[in-house]
Amino acid sequence: MDELRSWNYRHLAWIRWDTVQTRHFCEMKRFSLIQYPDTILTAPGIEPMSCCLEQQFYVHSIYRRFTGNFLFGDKESMRAYCQLAKDALLYYVRYTRILPFDVNIMAFLEEYGQPRWKVRWYPVDTRSLFTLPARLYTSPLSDKNIPVIDFPQLDGFHPSSVCFIKQSPDTGIMNGRYINYIINRRGEYSFPNGQPPIHSKNIRCEVVFQEDGSPTYSHFHPITNDASVCLEKNREQSSSLGLEDVRLYTVNDTVRYIATTLEYSKTGKSRMVIGNYNVSRDESKDVFGRGTLLVPPNRTSWCEKNWIPFVKKTECGKEEEWFIYEWCPMKIGKLVVRGEETHLEIAIVHETAHLPWFYGFRGSTCFQETERGLLGILHFSEESHPRCYYHIFVVLEHETGKPIAYSHPFTFFEIGIEYCIGFCVRNQEYGFWVSRWDRNPCFVLKNVNDFSWYNV
Repeated sequence: MDELRSWNYRHLAWIRWDTVQTRHFCEMKRFSLIQYPDTILTAPGIEPMSCCLEQQFYVHSIYRRFTGNFLFGDKESMRAYCQLAKDALLYYVRYTRILPFDVNIMAFLEEYGQPRWKVRWYPVDTRSLFTLPARLYTSPLSDKNIPVIDFPQLDGFHPSSVCFIKQSPDTGIMNGRYINYIINRRGEYSFPNGQPPIHSKNIRCEVVFQEDGSPTYSHFHPITNDASVCLEKNREQSSSLGLEDVRLYTVNDTVRYIATTLEYSKTGKSRMVIGNYNVSRDESKDVFGRGTLLVPPNRTSWCEKNWIPFVKKTECGKEEEWFIYEWCPMKIGKLVVRGEETHLEIAIVHETAHLPWFYGFRGSTCFQETERGLLGILHFSEESHPRCYYHIFVVLEHETGKPIAYSHPFTFFEIGIEYCIGFCVRNQEYGFWVSRWDRNPCFVLKNVNDFSWYNV
């Protein structure tokens, strides 16, 4: 395999000839667009057996520890692996007088080929051969020493995710969510002060940025009662109480909120609610104004979350509320009143299936105005125990919402459960409000040059 040295590619994939079908072409295109580490060598497989295997096992049985149809790595690692496999095959045949299966050689090398064996295995994804776990090519932005925000205490609740809306270059309003449950390192829920249901409360506070870019918080106003949304509680036995995942945005100089609710839903299914959000210090006024339940494009869906505001201007200059509903394909809808109901009607569709990660995107932050376009953060997750979240910037065209660029994925602190629905742009820095394991929110500040980008 010395000819690998002359190939003008940094990374290579070995794919068994009978593996690729027409349906894989789009996956292969997405796979080829991703920036991978300079040194990487990986292959899909299943969990190894708990005990050491006898050499005789590899001779008389097929051991499918690895799938044997895909191997990916940088050019030098692939060359070294080819030489290792060649040496192992010669030894194996001389010793056993039997020509082995290819997967047996890989398992044999994993067991007995140290220290030359460098392959990192990952659980096989039966839905897609060309989808590597993001942990193989992502890295954290920060260390773990960033202090958490000093929120007021609410008995039986602890702070979780927070959102932010800018009011001036140095000030803004933040809405923080309090929850009554804890997620442990295995992704399991527990309720230290009782039993379900999940209960969400909110708090409003003012934010002022210092010269070094760090925020300070003041005038905390706990929103212990969200009945001001003036919607009937149709499910007294609801499994989730209160308003979840509140996001703030501005339409025609009025601050608005959008949140998920099950308690106030008329259908017994989680739905989105919108309304005015009071930012004044007058604590006699309700923070959450009268709410309007939104009917989704699929009115039979069980759970609606992560609708991201997309404010469009009409020909006369007035702003309208639109929302990004899905990301693959990308669907953007406008609000249409039909009788007593307000529907989200899809009016713009962009094809995104050819782009990496878009098929798994969910909303995170609201989008901010920048010279390049509308900038916001999305997330995608990988199913494991616990579920692992990864974050990514996306830039949209101002008028159409069409994606024009996106960043390389990243984590904030570690691979695990991280939420970020609060984000701001200040000078040459990006600020993030991040919760870890759905608690301990903190502020992360990074330079705009700390991210690598892809153009669509």
